[in-house]
Amino acid sequence: AFTTAMSLCSQGRQWQLALSLLARMEIQKVERDSIAHSSAMAACAAAGEWAVTLHLLEAALEFPAVLDMLCVNAAISACEKSSNWALAMLVLDQSSKLQLEPDIISYNAAS
Repeated sequence: AFTTAMSLCSQGRQWQLALSLLARMEIQKVERDSIAHSSAMAACAAAGEWAVTLHLLEAALEFPAVLDMLCVNAAISACEKSSNWALAMLVLDQSSKLQLEPDIISYNAAS
């Protein structure tokens, strides 16, 4: 239910609600997964909140089960949407250092 709600937040650019749901998951001891985390990141990215998106990417480093290319791609997309091309390329570069394999979505967002 949390993941579905956060996904809808992304479509409606309701980034604050998505963050609230992510926090509620932690309070209710619901295990985070990459889909929930990346959905919250996508909601922030869609609203132009690139700094918040990058903060969520940094937070994902603490949860190895959460960090995947969905999260990285959301961060790259957030940087791209705000015309932070250099930052998008830096995030893309860091993904390989995290032993994550960039995909076509990664490269398209960063270009």
